[in-house]
Amino acid sequence: MHYSAHCSHSSVARHFASVAKHYRTLRDLDAVSVHRVASMVCEPRQGMHRPRILDVGAGTGRYAEAVARTVGALYGMDCRAVAYDASRSMVESGLTKTPRARLHRVVGLAEILPFATDSFDAVLCFNAVHHFQLDAFISEAVRTDRPGGFLSVYTRTPEQNRQTVWGRHFPGFAERETRLHSEGDLCGAMMRCAHLSSVHAEHRPWTIDTSLTRLLAQARGRYYSTFSLYPTEEFELALESFRQGVLAEYPNPSAIRARNDHLLIVARKAVVAASMRQAAD
Repeated sequence: MHYSAHCSHSSVARHFASVAKHYRTLRDLDAVSVHRVASMVCEPRQGMHRPRILDVGAGTGRYAEAVARTVGALYGMDCRAVAYDASRSMVESGLTKTPRARLHRVVGLAEILPFATDSFDAVLCFNAVHHFQLDAFISEAVRTDRPGGFLSVYTRTPEQNRQTVWGRHFPGFAERETRLHSEGDLCGAMMRCAHLSSVHAEHRPWTIDTSLTRLLAQARGRYYSTFSLYPTEEFELALESFRQGVLAEYPNPSAIRARNDHLLIVARKAVVAASMRQAAD
């Protein structure tokens, strides 16, 4: 993942280096939203060529793989996907012998994309935009998108974060996580970009079936980088308070159904008519 002005580069880099090897076992994946993004990749307007997608802040490449697999399985299209992330440890941990969707993996910053202008049909970002310098990322994402392509940002807002099992029961979790953007801030940043013709926000409801055992394992494994903001002793006290709060709310700790709603913002890059381009020249 990438880095924010709210948190030092070195601390975030250390966090993702430490969780890289077991990251996939800790994280959940919103398959319904993956299907939604894959359907947009394969809209008729994308043309007959193999779709090209770039996932920025891809981590180990989980979502990039899922979108590429879904494009292939549901639409019979061979998707060319790039998983791009600032953490070399996260990128390299995605290189396993387990057969997965074929990805090209690149290490680099979200604010400086080393790709040609108009080179992708879609630029995607899943659960990572809060680590970026927002305006710089949007500018680069739109530059690399082809005219008529789209930028999609999947994230959680501060309000949604407060409604999760973590926000409701883990002491200080919602208050410490100051990096998340509001829907208004995200949409406003995209609307400021002159090259985007439309901006649309979708609230994506998501319910996760889990257990107290898994939740505790996710917290200890630093499921969210928010947990890295806690000193060790304070984390242990908060974790015990979390355990007690969850037990008080859920009568069966082996069968917990919890909200994990997200926001999906989709923006289209404007298509400039050839005559307008010529006139501008």
